[in-house]
Amino acid sequence: MTFTLRINNRPFHAIKNGTKKVEARIQTSIDQTPYDRINSGDRCILINRDTQEKIDTVILNITHYENIREMLLKEGVQNVLSSGTDIEKGIENFYSFFEYKENIEKFGIYAIKLKIYK
Repeated sequence: MTFTLRINNRPFHAIKNGTKKVEARIQTSIDQTPYDRINSGDRCILINRDTQEKIDTVILNITHYENIREMLLKEGVQNVLSSGTDIEKGIENFYSFFEYKENIEKFGIYAIKLKIYK
């Protein structure tokens, strides 16, 4: 299966440069991607929201976590956050996204480990 995700400029370039290996996502009223149906080996097209540039990736693994802290501890802050911040600032950053705080508390969060498809 192939999925398409729109992604902000900084994380897009961090994935492109290989410094960010995990994209964290949840469903919101705007993003209805069925994260619970994504599997290892699926393809994921990342689209830069600013430039429309695309990266073709393959999903190595997807893991569901109950909360952001658990995800950051297990996946590694350096692999998930393109900002280079610590866990507390990372949690604060995730909660700043539309509907993330409420939906993470209800449904958890997915960590999608990606590799650029060559």
